[in-house]
Amino acid sequence: MSHLQKLYLSHNKISRFPMELVKTDGPKLPRLSLLDLSSNEIKSLLVKEVNNLPAWVKNGLYVHGNPLTCHCELYNLFSHWQKRQLSSAVDFEEELRCSHQGKEVKISSLSDPEGMNCSEFKEQTLEVHRGERVVINCDTRQQEVTDREWMTPRNERVPQEGDNSSMTVLTNGSLLISNISVEDMGPYTCYAVSQVFNDTFYVHLTVHNYSLHGIPDTLNTAYTTLVGCILSVILVLIYLYLTPCRCWCRHGQKQPDPQEDSMNSSVLSTTPNHNTDGTGGKESFPPHTGPSNAQGQNGKCKPNSSPKQVAKGAQRAERKISDPDSVSSVFSDTPIVGSSQNESGRGGSRDKVGPELVGLL
Repeated sequence: MSHLQKLYLSHNKISRFPMELVKTDGPKLPRLSLLDLSSNEIKSLLVKEVNNLPAWVKNGLYVHGNPLTCHCELYNLFSHWQKRQLSSAVDFEEELRCSHQGKEVKISSLSDPEGMNCSEFKEQTLEVHRGERVVINCDTRQQEVTDREWMTPRNERVPQEGDNSSMTVLTNGSLLISNISVEDMGPYTCYAVSQVFNDTFYVHLTVHNYSLHGIPDTLNTAYTTLVGCILSVILVLIYLYLTPCRCWCRHGQKQPDPQEDSMNSSVLSTTPNHNTDGTGGKESFPPHTGPSNAQGQNGKCKPNSSPKQVAKGAQRAERKISDPDSVSSVFSDTPIVGSSQNESGRGGSRDKVGPELVGLL
């Protein structure tokens, strides 16, 4: 069994794909190059596992004539086989069908808008980072290949193993690139030569201009910068809107001066002026309304005099005396003094003048 190369299992009502027959890690049939599973009852394929098989195994894997379930992964699988010109996909393209909404359709038509509208298949590229070590296998359709040769994107031949170069071809035909750089990016071509026919394998290499160990440092720097900007904005907003204002005055309004308040109150006050001479702080009465007037008349009012006229005369005399005093109290620093000298000089004649003034009024 270890030397078995071809196995035909068509028309046997097999409902499960026998993956154990084609596994590369310790296969039961290491030399198996053709496995015919056509016209059975297999409804699903392990797409990922089948896609990882070597090209020389997929080249002889026939699954046409099975009621497969349609999906875009299945379309991508056989589209890749057709682009690689694998015999299992090219020789039986019309027989590769699947079931979609109760109808059998060709797998190659799943990209049509009337079908499942699957996206067109594109060859997957190999993505690496700067400074890494990369090994690219030359996945040919033939198992026994005598010679493999690699060409760089600049159409330069890669030397064999043993040369002191960053690119070398290993003994198994794989391409080794050490300390890869951005200049190494592009399509690489492997030419395989066997006794039956030649094969060509293409792979596109994409190199990212940063190393994997530098990504955390870049993220930490970006995160620190972002946090600093956010904190700065928050502090500015707090300063603008949350700082307590000590005064709620309107803009342009002048605060009142305490000296002006006292001056205005002294002008507008109706409190009578006080005498500051040696009377002990008592009120000074006008000459015609003092207590001596009442004593001169022996406590009695004259019949011909009316209280209203006395009040008018008293108001007129009081206005004449208080007006100059009030003005001088505003514009003078000296204390307000009612006519103290005149009153003291005429203190003895107050009793005599009082009744005469009342008689004249």
